[in-house]
Amino acid sequence: MTERFAGFSLRNLGVPVLCAEDRRWKTLRVMVVARRPLGSADDVAARALLPSLLVHGTERDADRP
Repeated sequence: MTERFAGFSLRNLGVPVLCAEDRRWKTLRVMVVARRPLGSADDVAARALLPSLLVHGTERDADRP
């Protein structure tokens, strides 16, 4: 991948990170996408719970999307 891609800049901080800065907004939004093989049934169950735990941890923020 090149240093610029569709308006994003590429930074390699141990893992590739695509960044886009927009000075019109004060809000910082981070999206993490991870891909792993399914593995055992225990791993699948634990990873299925993770999204709801992350949302629950931010419910106190009224303006979250």
